[in-house]
Amino acid sequence: MDRADAALGAVMDVAARGGDLEEAVAELLHVCGRRRDALEFARSRCRAQQGPGINDQVMARALQLLDGALRTPLYATVSR
Repeated sequence: MDRADAALGAVMDVAARGGDLEEAVAELLHVCGRRRDALEFARSRCRAQQGPGINDQVMARALQLLDGALRTPLYATVSR
């Protein structure tokens, strides 16, 4: 499992339990640190998986959380 998979899994869990952006950022920091590239790849995978289905609302919320996390100061600049 790469960092993007870990980030997507973490944010999906937060979205599924109705968590907020603060909780999502804490989880993302835990699984991938301040790696903006991991969040960008996770967001791309999230978009690719979107579609009609049971997890539609969770996936949409996960995408919102990833977009929100990428706008925070923690992920505003690229760190490698």
